[in-house]
Amino acid sequence: MANATETVVSSAPFATGAGPGLGDLMTVGGALLLLLGVLYAGFWLLKRYGPRAGLGASRGGLKLESQLMLGPRRGVAVVRFLNKRLVLGVTDHSINLLHEVDDNDDRDGPQSFQKAMDKADQGGP
Repeated sequence: MANATETVVSSAPFATGAGPGLGDLMTVGGALLLLLGVLYAGFWLLKRYGPRAGLGASRGGLKLESQLMLGPRRGVAVVRFLNKRLVLGVTDHSINLLHEVDDNDDRDGPQSFQKAMDKADQGGP
């Protein structure tokens, strides 16, 4: 005759209360680090190459065309607003207009240095 009290082994993964193993934690942690690395790289690429690819700061008629850092927290920026290009000196405490150019001035395209000097000698614009 069989014993009436048989031991039943549960096949539930955490029936013993041991929790996930070290290998499971390493897999989840690695996947999380990989995801964070991909997000960081994407934001860095957007910040670095976004304005050049046309993905930069553009609000209505205002667009940042170029920027050059001259030192810590100091730089020069070229901003297009409507039909003007503005060259701005930018610091922590102020933004100064350095030069303003109408877009109509460069409608003929880029000129060579020699052509520009010839025009200046003749007194032309």
